[in-house]
Formats: sequence, C-alpha cells, structure tokens
Amino acid sequence: MIVAGPLRTCAGFLAAAACAAIGCATTAASTGYTPPTGIKIPAQSLLVDVTCGSGADQVYKYAVIVSSISDAAPAFVTSGIFDCYTDGVFSNLPSPDGGSVAFSVSVLAYNQASFPNALLCPPNTLPCPGDDAGDVLSWKAAANWTATCTVTELQGVPSETNCGALEPNGAIQAAASDTGAPEAGPIDAAAGGDSTAAD
Repeated sequence: MIVAGPLRTCAGFLAAAACAAIGCATTAASTGYTPPTGIKIPAQSLLVDVTCGSGADQVYKYAVIVSSISDAAPAFVTSGIFDCYTDGVFSNLPSPDGGSVAFSVSVLAYNQASFPNALLCPPNTLPCPGDDAGDVLSWKAAANWTATCTVTELQGVPSETNCGALEPNGAIQAAASDTGAPEAGPIDAAAGGDSTAAD
C-alpha cells in the first residue's frame, strides 16, 4: 500500500488520548514507483546532422517501428508517430516471464512536405493509423531519413536505444535523381501488408 504520510502505531488497548500522551512510533513516509518496462528512442540522439522544423532539410515528424527478435518471445510488432523534438517511448512491451526481450527498431523521419498525413490520428478515433506497423511501413520509401538499431528491454527499466544519427534515405535519393521526384516503393514483406507502397 502506498502511504502518503507518517504512520503512528500504539498498543490496541490505549485510547487515542493515551497514545498522544505517551508517544507513538513513527515510520517514514513512503512512496511507490515502478519504472515502466519499455524502450525509449531519445530524439536528441537522432538529431546530429539535422534539426527540427518545417523546412525541406529539417525533420518534422518521425515514425518508429518496433518488432521483437527474441526466439523466446512471440512475434510482436508495433509502431508510433512522434514530433521531431519528442522522445519515442513504448511502454509495456511484451516480456514473457518477466525476462529480457530484444527488439528491432526502425526510425523513419520526414520533412513536413514528405510526411504522410494519412498516418495522423483523426480526432476521437482509436487506434491511430500510425499505430499500425503495416500502414507505417507502406510509407517507408517516402522517408527523408532513416535509422535502425536493436535494443534489449529489461523488466522494470526504460531501456534507451542507440540507433545513432539519422541518415539520408538512399531509396528516396535514388528516386529523386532518376525522376526528379520521390516515388513509392515496395514495403518490407516481413511486416505484412500490401506489396506496394501507398501513394
């Protein structure tokens, strides 16, 4: 039980007045806090060669796809959309038997012009399209920057990733040099979904 203040205990047969007169044992106040089990992608670790903003060379928002890669854990994948300056946090990810689980993390960052608004959450609507890894992955080719890494989730600890700095997306650069504009490409078959990217 979480206790908000000091506890005073006296022998059960003493009245409250008698307890006050002879004094009672006092225990220190206690609070209970359990750190969330999950992973955190520090935004600052991604923003080494780029900054946040609305310009063509600035990160507007980024998507993160998290998938389990531990043999001991059931297959699991999730995703989320985050503003450039906020840390990407995933809490209560599956952790069978309270053990550690390894996850693959894929970061897709977009400037404002490239960001797929279809992934934003409509008002009063859940789940959000950005929470569906298949939907997010279908926009992989449109990302201006990417980063990938792995992280091990430990029970009761918010584990931080070390994906490194965002790198320009080679796919979008190749498409731009060939046609003068980015084009959509196939999504990762491992994440499921359609075999072609969204427009």
